[in-house]
Amino acid sequence: MEPQLAAAVRQRLADAGLDEATVQLVTAACTGTPLDRSADATWPDDSEPDQRDDGDVAGVFLAGIAVEGFRGIGPRRELPLTPGPGLTLVVGRNGSGKSSFAEALEMCLTGTSSRWAGRPKAWQETWRNLHHDGDAAITTRLVGVGDAPCDLIHRWPDGENDVTAGHSELDDGRRLRDLGWAAALNQFRPLLSFNELGGMFDGRPADLYDAIAAILGVDPLRGAVEVLRQSRLADSKPIKAVTDARKELISQLRASHDDRADDVLTAIDGKDWDLPAALAAVQEDTTAPTSDLSRLRALIGIDAPHPSDAAQVAEQLRDAAAAHAAAAATDAGRADRIAQLLRQAIACVDHDGPTPCPLCGSGTVLDDDWRSTAEAEAERLADQARVVRDAEAAMSVARQQARRLMPSLPATLEDASLVGVNAVEALAAWQRLLDAPEDPGALARHLVDAVDALDEQLRELRAAASRELDRRQDDWRPLAVAVTRWVEDAREARLAEARAIQAQTAEKWLAACATEIEAERFAPIREAVRSYWERLRLESNVSLEDVSLYRAGQRRSLELDVTVDETGANALGVMSQGELHSLALAVFLPRATLDESPFRFVVLDDPVQAMDPARVEGLATVLAEVAKTRQVVVMTHDTRLPDAVRQLQIPATVWEVHRRPRSEIDLRTVDDPVDRYLDDARAVARTEELPAPVRAKLVAQMGRGALEALTVDRIRRRWLGRGIPHSEVERRLDGKRVHDLIALALFDSDDRDATTKVTPTLAGWFDGYADVLKDCKRGTHVGERVIEDAVFVRHLDGLVKKLRQEAPA
Repeated sequence: MEPQLAAAVRQRLADAGLDEATVQLVTAACTGTPLDRSADATWPDDSEPDQRDDGDVAGVFLAGIAVEGFRGIGPRRELPLTPGPGLTLVVGRNGSGKSSFAEALEMCLTGTSSRWAGRPKAWQETWRNLHHDGDAAITTRLVGVGDAPCDLIHRWPDGENDVTAGHSELDDGRRLRDLGWAAALNQFRPLLSFNELGGMFDGRPADLYDAIAAILGVDPLRGAVEVLRQSRLADSKPIKAVTDARKELISQLRASHDDRADDVLTAIDGKDWDLPAALAAVQEDTTAPTSDLSRLRALIGIDAPHPSDAAQVAEQLRDAAAAHAAAAATDAGRADRIAQLLRQAIACVDHDGPTPCPLCGSGTVLDDDWRSTAEAEAERLADQARVVRDAEAAMSVARQQARRLMPSLPATLEDASLVGVNAVEALAAWQRLLDAPEDPGALARHLVDAVDALDEQLRELRAAASRELDRRQDDWRPLAVAVTRWVEDAREARLAEARAIQAQTAEKWLAACATEIEAERFAPIREAVRSYWERLRLESNVSLEDVSLYRAGQRRSLELDVTVDETGANALGVMSQGELHSLALAVFLPRATLDESPFRFVVLDDPVQAMDPARVEGLATVLAEVAKTRQVVVMTHDTRLPDAVRQLQIPATVWEVHRRPRSEIDLRTVDDPVDRYLDDARAVARTEELPAPVRAKLVAQMGRGALEALTVDRIRRRWLGRGIPHSEVERRLDGKRVHDLIALALFDSDDRDATTKVTPTLAGWFDGYADVLKDCKRGTHVGERVIEDAVFVRHLDGLVKKLRQEAPA
């Protein structure tokens, strides 16, 4: 991207108020940084516009075109051209060979010809001249490529009939690609053939837009916009694919009877997707107590007494019951009962004090003495009864163990029907276990029988729950995999969608920026087109109101807004062929004469056709204006253009082309600026009706004009050939007097020593030449001269001839 364009974008970017991410995306697109590394994108250090003056661009001029064996030219013939600004007309009847010079130049520069573009192959097969044997060649002499004039040569060996087989190269071996002209020949094409002139508006609207837009230098921005667009389109595809896949996934989830399907639907069946919730819903370790999976897993892992534990506890019950019965039947049992009775009597004494014995009725008083004796007896009897107490403790422990093997009915078992598992028998078995008798022996038998029956029912229950769990998992697993993959894709798609939205913001801004810069750069061309049209439209009722570049997406065109007698219309629909040619020329010239172009010449082949006389005069004025800064070469068979140039007194060199038998071409100058001044001087000198002072002044002016035209031509050729930019040449020539110009032409200097030698040098050739110079300087101001008119003209003619010999180009 050129520095000026980069600086214009950076300035607008700084003032746009965009977020940093968008700024970095624009920067990346414009600098060629991959968009996924946009955070690292930076503008190059040289992105500030340079201060180059476009007017100082060195330019290339034509010094001559030589053609041999090509098209209408047989033996080699050269069209001499003056390298520098000015107008040259090449005239001749149709078929004289003049257009062959233009086509040869086009072939030499571009490798093809618009003559046969888009036409059948037969148009290419007659490119060789029918009357010439041997090699065919085109030589274009260029000034401004290097320090000295050089030749660009396109040659075909004898027998080669394929016009595309040749190529052009400079006399030093370099090819056009080495000069870097490929892009410039497309952007600033300096050639306009009659076919191109007539067909400029025949192609697609986008073609003319592209041709003009290319020279504005905004294509890098359009390329950056395309990078952003392609990125946006690529990042927009995943979210569409995910959205489409979601529809099918939702249908599958709704058809599923798995609880997790409902959870996933809740997460994704809406505008906002809860991707973490959707992913959590499909995890294999779902433990929500109300979920079917949890119920099934609970059934599989239900905790119940084991038959071995029941057998062990039953054995403990039987042993404890037997031990307790045996102890109760012994003296230990009687002693324990008496010890308990004595402790109760002692408790009565402790509570009520001495009291008659309530049992024996003997009148014995239970007092403190009795109490001491009774305590001692109770301790003795308690020791005897410990065996009974131990048996009772063992019985209590055994009953507690039995109760532990009879847990309450679990809710999991009661909810089995909710998950499609039949638990009726298991529930009944569990309930029978809970209906236990009190008798230890009966309890022991009940425990073993009930636990064995429950264990059998629970084994069947667990197997059924396991089968149901496996079935549900098998049904869910493919859907879970699909959900998991969709969630992963959705996450990536959302990231891509965010990138697409960011890229779209950057794309829209950069496209608008490119259009704005394009409009700014097109403005001078737009004004030039309108200006040229105003001069070319003489006596036309079609007014060109505006010219603009239109772009909307992929649609683009050059819009030409015209009015016919103040009524709006489509230009291509209302213009005559001559008006269309004039409009095409008005569009072509601004593009071909931009300062950025390396070509300082414009070659037009037959632009006059279909133009009426008034418009030809307008064309002459336009060409004269362009010729002030460009070398303009026009081929035409129409005598109206050279007539208009003469009538308007426009400086021009006119070459006349004649074709003799067997394609031999003759060239002769019929109108040269220097010769024209000489002819005018002769005519005025013979006009006796003019007052002598007026005639003397006019003849002197004509003489000075001839000397200035000759010397300026020589100096321009020399300096441009050295590679001095055209603007510098014009700057050096600006304001030079005729004396200084002769010094520059003869001595390549206008310092004091050089200018001092001018008069002696002319006098050395012939005394009258020095007098001619003196009269040219003095006579144009006061109308007085040393030499009379007729002699002055004769000596002037001799001086011009001598200068042409002595002042090399």
